[in-house]
Amino acid sequence: MGTKQEHFFLQHVQDLYHRTIYNDYPSFTEFLTTGEMSALLQNQKMFPSVVLRMWGGHKDCDSKMAGFFPADFVDAYDQAFPICCIRISPVHEKYADTLIHRDYLGAVLNLGISRSTIGDIRICEKAAYLFCVEELKEFILSNLRQVKHTIMECREISELDEIPERQYEIHRQTVASARLDNIVAAMIGSSRTKANELITQGRVFINSEEKTSNSYRCPSDSVFSIRGHGKYRLTFDEGDITKKGKQKITIYQYR
Repeated sequence: MGTKQEHFFLQHVQDLYHRTIYNDYPSFTEFLTTGEMSALLQNQKMFPSVVLRMWGGHKDCDSKMAGFFPADFVDAYDQAFPICCIRISPVHEKYADTLIHRDYLGAVLNLGISRSTIGDIRICEKAAYLFCVEELKEFILSNLRQVKHTIMECREISELDEIPERQYEIHRQTVASARLDNIVAAMIGSSRTKANELITQGRVFINSEEKTSNSYRCPSDSVFSIRGHGKYRLTFDEGDITKKGKQKITIYQYR
């Protein structure tokens, strides 16, 4: 996020913060970009006297809203967020196209909806689970009728138990070490030179925080967002080393 862009974003969230203080009632952003989440986490000290929480609608969502809560807020934080989940599924599954994230997102944005009001889109077999701001629920339910050539039906998901766990493509690899450049190269299937370019350009985020040092040592069980390439989860055991001294890692590529 550029300095000017970050400045305007922090001004906006400060307005929400002051609204929470003045009204003694929670205030919420729309869904944040990875860069916005990183900026907010790095500037938490700007928001004393409130509780800052982030939530995307499910325990393993990556796109999240930020919520500012009064210090004496007593209800469940997650349930207070104005987020709903909509299941999008083909009317006739037999004739459904094979659809990817970009297809569903394009169909939603073609309705004239802003990207910041849409969170994760989780694909499970022939259906997709769309997280969006609560105020758009009825509009999407009434107007989203087709994705590419497939006729769809939509319904709201009222219970978290109905939402499937995130699905991954799993890749097991070895790297010289858990340095950031090694890990990014393994994730995107490129050279370390290309990985270093992405890192220095500020396109690599770990757990929503921008990382620009190629020698940064990556922790296990971290979520990576690499702009232009996708999202990944990394796990490894530091003692799980090959005979040649390489680190064994497991990469979970988000679908």
